[in-house]
This record gives sequence, structure tokens and C-alpha cells, in this order.
Amino acid sequence: MRSKLKTPHRLTAIAISALASLTCVAAPAVAAPSGAITGAAVTGLPLAPNSGPGAISTSEVGSWLAAQLDANGDTLPDSGGVATDWGLTIDALLALAASGQASDQAHATAGAIAGSGEQYIGAPADVATKWPAIAKTALALEVAGLDPTAHPAPGGARDLIAELVGVMNNDGSFGSSDMVFSHALAVIALARTSAGSPPGAVNWMANQRCANQADPAFGAYGWGSGCSGSEDVDVTALAIHALIAANVPASDPAVQDAAAWLATQQDAAGGFLAWGAANANSTAMAASALALVPGHTAAIAKAAEYLGSLQVSCAIIAAQGSPLGTADLGAVAFDLTALTDAKQFGIDAIAVGQFQRAGAQAALASMPSGLGGLSISGAAAPAARTCTPAGANPQPAPGQPKGGTPLPPTGADAGLPVMAGAAALMLVGALLVWRRRATTSRSISG
Repeated sequence: MRSKLKTPHRLTAIAISALASLTCVAAPAVAAPSGAITGAAVTGLPLAPNSGPGAISTSEVGSWLAAQLDANGDTLPDSGGVATDWGLTIDALLALAASGQASDQAHATAGAIAGSGEQYIGAPADVATKWPAIAKTALALEVAGLDPTAHPAPGGARDLIAELVGVMNNDGSFGSSDMVFSHALAVIALARTSAGSPPGAVNWMANQRCANQADPAFGAYGWGSGCSGSEDVDVTALAIHALIAANVPASDPAVQDAAAWLATQQDAAGGFLAWGAANANSTAMAASALALVPGHTAAIAKAAEYLGSLQVSCAIIAAQGSPLGTADLGAVAFDLTALTDAKQFGIDAIAVGQFQRAGAQAALASMPSGLGGLSISGAAAPAARTCTPAGANPQPAPGQPKGGTPLPPTGADAGLPVMAGAAALMLVGALLVWRRRATTSRSISG
């Protein structure tokens, strides 16, 4: 999902970390919520190949991300291209589950995350402050079919579910500091267990929404509580996912009012606004949340078209002078500015991290069961990323994961949970603006 910093290039980040035994089987201690859809047999947005303008192809997004993971040793790197960004890597894992793509790669990435130990979640003594990463890790384990109550760590297996419950305060909040974004992830992770999410945790989150009917933000959730002006599309969307996962009915005001506010944040092109500008990340999260609440079919369809307008298609690749190739098919840009840049310069080391984050979010638009029912179970082999000109034979794109020719390793974004993406993304934005200004003699294709 995304960083909290108010920057035009801040990207949403549901980053979760560290998974462990390589046997991806459901753990007895964890049960999917009743009625949950496993795998991706049913999807909220279309999976058909995107050969031109139209709705996003989440299958192509998943295939592109799978190739990125495969090229980087089943993980994605941080902004320096040296260390692994475990949060971004798990974003990509969730994206593979949502897109129903690359089962082998999803399991390989789960295994890689398992080896991260406590790099992301911290030591047992740090639970009060590291609980957001613990919650995200627990969710990732559940999605991968692994057991969050027995997460391998240097000092022995850790029960991440028990650790979350152990730092829940009397008022239902978690740890030494809490906010809806992180809280929602904890609620989802706990909701997927046989015991479910504690009612106090669910009630605490529901009480953070803006309840003043006279306020323009009525129904929204934000980085603060109430109607403080911190209302936010991504936070509201994630809150809806958490409430539904915790078996709160879609008709409940805590959900209905949030969805109603969310719908008001969509612009005429179908994108959802984040601090006044639409982007792929916020749009995908909003669409995935509205898919859980009846009555928003038209808004979801418009969002799919907006996301499709940011996706590298065969038509874009075929444009005269395009630096993009079939290896880039399915990649999703953060916004139209980023797509325009890619049309001129390609998805290079400067931009690839932003595309990885945007793609990981865009794929989440295809989650009819929400994060509460997401699973890598049933994922298929990656879709062939090919473009077939008239009269030509299809040629497979390079970088097909798990057995194909890998793409060369590339850089990425951000490393710290929730906020870390912002600084690297600001740098990406600055570099993109700088090189456009430095190359004004070269036309920028629209």
C-alpha cells in the first residue's frame, strides 16, 4: 500500500516479511475465514491479455512481477540494489496470489522470505514497536499456506499470532503506537486464524472513522482518528478489507459509510485521488475494497480502465522508436507521468523500483475475497508475455520465471515498513524530472 509521506510519488506498501519452512501446506492452527475464496479462480478485474487500451490485465502484471522476482533471486532489492527489501518482496508475493499467476515463483519467493528470519520483524524484545511488521509477516505466512504460529527465527520458532495478541492494549489498540493502516493488517492476520480477530481490536478500528455526517470526510479512515483532515483513500480501503475479514457485514455503517466516501474520491478518468492526484496504487486499493461492498460495479470498471491506461501493452511496445520490449509487457506505471517517461527511456534502473511497487499494488485490484481470503493456492503458471504482429509467429518474452531466460537484475525502492518507500520514490521522481529537463531536445511520446 503506501508510505505516509505526502509526496506526489509516494506509493502504497503492504510490505510483510519473513516466511519459513519450505513446505507450503496449510497449518492446522490457521483457518481461512468462512466463505473465503482461495486462489484466483474468480477475480474482481479482467485477466485477459491487454493488447491495447482497456481494462488492466492482472495476469500480465503477475507475470511481469514473477520475472522480476526470478531475476533477483526470488526477492526484490532495496533502492540501493544491494540488500533485499523484504517488504516489497512480500508485496510482490501478495500480487502473485491476487493475479493467480506463477505458482512456482510464489512458493520460491515464500521460501526466500522464510530465510529472512528476524530481519524485518525484529527481535522478540521489540514486539511492542515492531508489531506492524509482525502483523504483515503473519498475513504473508497465511497467504502462503504457512504457519504464523511457528515462524523460524534464530532463537527458535516464534508464534507471531500470540505476539500480536500479547501487545493488544485494553482499548483494542496494539503496541506502543497505533494507527489504522497498521492496525488493519493486524486485524486481517488475526481474522484468518481459527480464533478470529478480537472484538476489541475490530471496535477500536471502527471507532477511528470520521463519524460527523456534516464533515466532507464522513465515513473515511485516515492517518489520524476522527475528522482531522487526515482522511486517506488507501487507509480507508485497507480498513474495509479488515472489517470484512473480521466478518463485519458490508451493510454495517463502518463499512458502508467508508465505501460511500471512497466512491467520491474517483475522478472522471477512473483513478482514485491521493492528495489531489490519481495513481495506480491508490486506485487498485480502492477498487479492491469497493469490490467487497455491493453497488460499486461501475466504479470498479472505471478503475480497471484507468489501471489499464497505465499498463505497458503490445500497442505501446509496437510504437515506433519505443525502448520497451515484450519483457516489459504487463508492467504498470505509478501514473501517466511515469508511463510517459518509460515510453522515452524504458523501464531502466532509475524507474524499475517504482514500477515494481506500482505493479504489486495494481495486481491487488483483482481480489474478490479481499485480503482476508487471499491465497497462493491454485495459482497457475505465468501467462506468456507475447506480442504477435500481423503475419508473425508469437515469440516468448524473455524473463519467463522458473525455467526461462532471466531478466538482468535491476534496482528497486524502499526498505522500511510503511514509510520507507517515500524517500526512494521522491528520489525516483526527482531523477525522472531531471532527465526529462536535461533531454528537452528529445520528444516525449504521449
